[in-house]
Amino acid sequence: CKVFLYSDGAFEIHKTDGSMWPFSEFMTLMSQPVPAGQSAMDRLMARIRDLSGKDGYDDDFSIVELAFTAP
Repeated sequence: CKVFLYSDGAFEIHKTDGSMWPFSEFMTLMSQPVPAGQSAMDRLMARIRDLSGKDGYDDDFSIVELAFTAP
């Protein structure tokens, strides 16, 4: 089980066309299984760079991934 805690800057991304990345697309991305050899954070960061066309952020960007495993 995984839980993500994040600030609004993790999903309020201005795309290169000036529109805002829809929150529903953020949720879809974060709920998909992560391919082997990749982390959810790396995938998110790459998607944001693709959407915004920048390496930086316009807003604060905070996200924490908590992973729980059965004993």
